[in-house]
Amino acid sequence: MRHHLINGVEVPFTPEEETAQDIIDAEFEAGLLPKAIADKKEAVDALHLQKATASFAHGGRTFDADKYAQQNIRDAIQYKRDKPIADGVNRTWRLANNTTVTLTWGEVRDMGLALFERGDDYFGYASIHKDAIDALTTVTAVDAYDITINWSA
Repeated sequence: MRHHLINGVEVPFTPEEETAQDIIDAEFEAGLLPKAIADKKEAVDALHLQKATASFAHGGRTFDADKYAQQNIRDAIQYKRDKPIADGVNRTWRLANNTTVTLTWGEVRDMGLALFERGDDYFGYASIHKDAIDALTTVTAVDAYDITINWSA
């Protein structure tokens, strides 16, 4: 029989505690708990990617945020950094609904900053979920953990 050590005194597990610990030990030894945790964290990664690449609203417009749009934003900002372009020169940009608008370089920069700040937020939420999943001790608890809550809008 297993014991708790409470204030230096060994106290036997109750039957309920013994059963719960047996389940935890059996699941861990069978590799079920580590696999369940890995699978749930993989699902968090997939949801993180889905959210981070979804279209987003900024400045009254809706922009694409997939990997191509993110690269276009990086390239535009780098181009502006590398070339002496006057601030009054504008940039044509395609929106999520496939229409084009004219943006100032400041609007491109602000849109890019908003996108990357959103990405940082999602990274943080994904990390919180993964830490919570790591703390779970049974396959049942891992399976029940809802990864869809507590993400920013």
